[in-house]
Amino acid sequence: MAEPDLHKRGKGALLSMTIRATVPLGLAAVLLCVGRAAGQPAPPWDTATDNAPLRLELKLKSKRYCEGDVNGGALQLKCDLRFINVGKGPLILYKGAGAVSEVLATRAPTKLQTAAPEYRLHVTTYSTGTANLDSDRPGASFVVLGPSDSFGTEQIVPIMVAPGQKGASGFLTAGRFSVEVTVDTSPVSKAGELQAAVERWRNTGYLWTRAVRSQPVLVDIDPNPKWRQCK
Repeated sequence: MAEPDLHKRGKGALLSMTIRATVPLGLAAVLLCVGRAAGQPAPPWDTATDNAPLRLELKLKSKRYCEGDVNGGALQLKCDLRFINVGKGPLILYKGAGAVSEVLATRAPTKLQTAAPEYRLHVTTYSTGTANLDSDRPGASFVVLGPSDSFGTEQIVPIMVAPGQKGASGFLTAGRFSVEVTVDTSPVSKAGELQAAVERWRNTGYLWTRAVRSQPVLVDIDPNPKWRQCK
């Protein structure tokens, strides 16, 4: 199945030939590919199933439907992302963590941990954010999380929807879905810099560098949504 490509540069509108939506991801250029999932690998660290010391919780704050064309549009989920240290030792987390790289969904009450996702959207982020990895200790671009400490950020999670259609390829129809996101946690770095920082900062804590999949959140796609022109 051919998957539509959506392109965005900087802040502003997410543009394609058929769908327009706003996805403010900061100073980044993104490429979105959306379609039905089939046999693709799991993300590097799934906090819903793995015994990970870092947990990512997703909280839905608001949503809006952005007009597209006759095929559908974009549902934008404004979400709080909270990283929680559930381990026994300190973790070092990049403050720029949270750029969404993947969105997964399956119709509730089926759990993504026990079934292949019905929907998968890939977001490839080319971040311009950098951090000093050469210092003796973590700088202002990082936060040290002790056990039970947390760090929060806000992101827009996009989902392509066609509420009034049945079985629209690459779109979710009306109903309740369990949604998870995979986010990146590492700053832009040269080869070997991250591992060198892991070793150099080990007396302060463990520098977390792996992508993380969130705990699930329930999202209702309205059968007759109020569409907006999103800029």
